[in-house]
Amino acid sequence: MTATTLKTVTQRGLRPGAGRARHGNSPRGLKEIISFVTVVTAVLLAATWLVCATWNDFWGAPARPQWWIVPPALSLAFIVATIVGMRHSNGGLQLVYRLSAVWIGVLNFCVFAALACWIVLAASMLCGWNVEMRWIATFFFGLAALASGYGLLNAARLRVTRVTVKLPNLPAA
Repeated sequence: MTATTLKTVTQRGLRPGAGRARHGNSPRGLKEIISFVTVVTAVLLAATWLVCATWNDFWGAPARPQWWIVPPALSLAFIVATIVGMRHSNGGLQLVYRLSAVWIGVLNFCVFAALACWIVLAASMLCGWNVEMRWIATFFFGLAALASGYGLLNAARLRVTRVTVKLPNLPAA
C-alpha cells in the first residue's frame, strides 16, 4: 500500500484491510476451508481414479505401480502448491505448481475421454456391435491428448487487445 493510499485510508478512519473478510482466522472459517479442500481433494482423486481405471480396463494392461502413484500425487501436489503458494513463493514451488496445473488440465480432458469410452462401450453393446475396447480408448484418449496439447500451445501464446472506451460526463482526472 502506498503512502498516499495509507494516508487517505487513515484519514477516513479505516484500517488497511478492514473491508476484507477474515474467514481464515476464525474457527468457523478454518472448518469451511478444510471442508472445501477435502471436497476438492476427493473430486480430483475420484477423477484420477476414473481415468486410470478406464485406461487399464479398456487397454487391458496390468496396473503398474507408478500409474497408480504419479497421477494422484500430481493431483495432491496441485492442492498443496496452491495453498502453500498463497504464503510463499520460490522456484521449486512454481515448478511443482506448473507441472501439477498441466496435469489438472490434462485430467480435465481425460475425464471426458473416460466417460465417452464407457458411453460408447455401452452403446455398442446395446446395438450388438463388436468394437475393440482398445480402439475406443485410443480414439478418445488420443482426442484428449490433442486437446491438451492445443490448450498448452494456446496458453503459451499470449495475446493483448487494447480497446479505448470513451465514457461521457466524467470529471477531469
